[in-house]
This record gives sequence, C-alpha cells and structure tokens, in this order.
Amino acid sequence: MRSTRLLQSTRAYSTFKVPTIPKGARTNIFPNEKYEAPVITQQPGPKSKELNQKLNTVQDLRTVHFVTDYEKSSGNYIADADGNVYLDTFMQISSIPLGYNHPKLLEAAKSDLWARTIVNRPAVGINPSSEYYDTLMNSYMRVAPKGLTQVQPLSTGSEAIENAFKAAFMFYQQVYYYYLR
Repeated sequence: MRSTRLLQSTRAYSTFKVPTIPKGARTNIFPNEKYEAPVITQQPGPKSKELNQKLNTVQDLRTVHFVTDYEKSSGNYIADADGNVYLDTFMQISSIPLGYNHPKLLEAAKSDLWARTIVNRPAVGINPSSEYYDTLMNSYMRVAPKGLTQVQPLSTGSEAIENAFKAAFMFYQQVYYYYLR
C-alpha cells in the first residue's frame, strides 16, 4: 500500500536523445561571431583596472577578473572593456547557454510581454499573469521532450539549485514518511 502511494506521488521523468551536429558545421545564429579571440592588452587591461577601481568604491569587487563590454560580446565570445575577446566556456555560471546577444532573445526583449514580465517580476507560483499558460505552451511545452508534462521556469542558476534542493528534501520526506518511520 505504501509503495503504491509513493509511486503515485512521484512524477515520471522523460529522456530524450541529444541531436548530433555534423562535423565542421557552423550555425548562422550569430552572424557577427568571429570564431577567434584576439587579446590586445594584458588581462586585466588598463580600462578594466580603472573601471574596477571606480566600482570598488561602491561595491566590494575583489573577485572581478575584468570588466565586460556586453555590447561587443557575441555568441560564445565575451569582450572586456579593453577590447580583448575571450572564448567563454563559463557563460555567467551557465546562466546564458544561448550565448551573448542572441538575436532572437534581443528581439523578444523588445516585446510588451517581456517588458511587463521584467518590470513586474511576477511570483508565478502565487499569482501568475493571465497570459502565463499561453506563454508556457508556446515556449517550453512546444519543445518539451515526450513524456515531460510539467515545467518549472526559473530565472537563474541559483534559483535552479535552490529548487533542486527543495525537490530532494520533499522526495526524502516522502521516502521517510512511507518507508523509514
């Protein structure tokens, strides 16, 4: 009886195969991406040092490596204030897996829906917007792997980790309640 309840209370997870990209293929997602990383100055360069010094007067930034020029960053490449370009395998702690200045994200950011979402920062677990269902169905669920029926959109890696811990704790409590007490 207890095992049946536990199985009913857990959700099924789906699996999918990652598509393969032909060897040597390049995409046209970032037409300005140079596929090279020229380093002009020593890192950090003089502009990065100067800007970092200014920023340190209002915030403790001892961990800063260099000051970024997000306007010049593109795709997998990040540019610093001195014009140096680096292949970025860190991608802001993996929070921007689609690359810097992704054209479709920049286009979407110009929409009224995007602006309302950013400005109002809705707590969708408590009071989602009237267009939230349609937004989920036209984005996440449209590309969801077969069998995945629910999603939990989060804004940052920190939120994802926090929610992963919460899910693990809730699962542990179910196991404890049904099997270990």
